[in-house]
Amino acid sequence: MPFGGIEHGIGLRQVRQHVVVGAGAAQSLLLLLPATAGNTDYAGLTDRRGIEIFNPDKTEEQKVALWRQAADACKDAIDFFNEIGQNELYRFTGTQFGNISEQTRLKLSIRGSLVERWNSDVIWADSRSWPQLYQIQAYPRDFNASQANTQTTNRNNFAVPLKIVNQFYTKNGVPIREDKTWDYNARFTPKTIGTDQIYYLQVGEITAGMFFDREPRLYASIGFDRGNTSETGQAPHARSGEYTQNQIAHSWNVTGMWPKKILHWLTVCSGTTTVTYTRYPFPIFRLPELYLMYAEALNEAYNTPEARSEAIHYVDMVRDRAGLKGVEESWTNYSTDPAKFMRQSGLRDIIRQEKLVEFVFEGHRFWDLRRWKMAMDEYNKPITGWNLDASDPALYYRETWVYTRNFTPRDYFWPISDEEILRNKNTLQNYGW
Repeated sequence: MPFGGIEHGIGLRQVRQHVVVGAGAAQSLLLLLPATAGNTDYAGLTDRRGIEIFNPDKTEEQKVALWRQAADACKDAIDFFNEIGQNELYRFTGTQFGNISEQTRLKLSIRGSLVERWNSDVIWADSRSWPQLYQIQAYPRDFNASQANTQTTNRNNFAVPLKIVNQFYTKNGVPIREDKTWDYNARFTPKTIGTDQIYYLQVGEITAGMFFDREPRLYASIGFDRGNTSETGQAPHARSGEYTQNQIAHSWNVTGMWPKKILHWLTVCSGTTTVTYTRYPFPIFRLPELYLMYAEALNEAYNTPEARSEAIHYVDMVRDRAGLKGVEESWTNYSTDPAKFMRQSGLRDIIRQEKLVEFVFEGHRFWDLRRWKMAMDEYNKPITGWNLDASDPALYYRETWVYTRNFTPRDYFWPISDEEILRNKNTLQNYGW
């Protein structure tokens, strides 16, 4: 699989080490999938010989041993990348936008970690996947009222649920339900945008309270009504009758929010039908994932203050690039649960939320929710967005049901093809299929 090291010109020995070290860390975490580590949910699932597929009797000691293997493998990988000096957390240093604010530079650093071709975050990227269709469907219909009615390009369909927007922290680096300075109950209340929000929102316009005083990754990752979508200050006007959500049957965003993060900043709409896309190899494995994998494994393997401190150090490295204070400072000063990071379960939640926010729209949440056995809870929650039929802000910013999925225990697995079952006489169909 292609990866950034070759592009950066490292030697053959180092290329081989890239593969061995990185694959070793990933392989160790595969052993830790809750579905395989002492999980009794699938007790009795056997092959034709009666041999159980998953061992339901794995002890806590065995599970801890696996976490320790994973922690060791991750640390070996981190040490290797530190040694060769080819990878570090990406920070935007470009000059193509001229003299820009620190807030804008920070947003470009966050987006660039995904969209900047072979950037220093990237350990592995898939050079067979240069997302154009993904960008097409993530791009709002238009930003120009004079062009909206003549816009025929089929795009604008990828929508972000409100529950994903809720994952992002406040500007103080804690969840929106925990921040004692942030008014969670007023999150849907329309507010006029002041000049203090000039780098994130369209000054003088009105948007929902939930878009005020949030962390930079939200503004770098989500396109929303009256939120600056481009680095030149363009913003969607997405209420009923407005040009960004001009009601064309084949091109409609069902929640009123877009996955801005995956759009390269040089992707632009240059006419009534033309969008010029800047493509990039889609990252498979970025350096911050290695840091957060290590933090997770440490926290699970060693329930000690020393291990938690080491884990928090690596979480803080990811947060620093995102413009946030460290875990200890943020929770101590702003959270309604200031000791959360001192507990193993609390730090587990912090690491998991950090992973979901840092890798939003990169395909990680799909697998992580399964690995953490949270899919039954999360995937059965309703998908909601804004009230798209409303033009009045007070009515538009109401949480509105879109649809509800149905996830059952069988959906942790996919069906095995008949061809494979016929090829291997010991194989039975997966549970529930």
